[in-house]
Amino acid sequence: MATPEAVDTPVPPMPEPVRQRGLLPLLLVANSALMAVYMGVGSVLLPTQIAAIAPDDKVAVLGLIGGISAIFATAFNPIAGALSDRSGRRNPWILGGGLASLACLGLLGSVNTALLVGIGWCLIQATMNIYQAAVTAIVPDRIPAARRGTASALVGLGLPIGGTVGVLVASNTCQLDPVLKGRAWR
Repeated sequence: MATPEAVDTPVPPMPEPVRQRGLLPLLLVANSALMAVYMGVGSVLLPTQIAAIAPDDKVAVLGLIGGISAIFATAFNPIAGALSDRSGRRNPWILGGGLASLACLGLLGSVNTALLVGIGWCLIQATMNIYQAAVTAIVPDRIPAARRGTASALVGLGLPIGGTVGVLVASNTCQLDPVLKGRAWR
């Protein structure tokens, strides 16, 4: 039986959720950038770079690099997610993963052997999965339950927007680069 003090004690109201101004558009931008890298670099620039480096073995080299880099991607996503969970903060992981990916993209663009392309793409997969794990966790962390459908829709829009922009930018880059121009994937 409850004591009278327990019955008469009012329950404190739930704290108002912190308003996240601009968070939903930033989720769209963050996921679009992620997909632009994966689709633009992975679908256009990487095969073109491999075709320029190893024209006779381009299919085998691309398959080997893709397979090994998939292992990096698979391993780094849960590791990065666990680390960002333990730290309790997502922004440093997003910023760090994004900047590290940018540096690795610069490295990938400057190498000219299949081994270094493979190492560069594996590093990009690892750093982009650090970025992706933290960005993905924002929806359950910061978005109120009533807005999660909208947030998920914006996250999903990142694929067609980022994929399209990434492929267009990568294709134009191939056309402007004198080394890659004319070495299409044939």
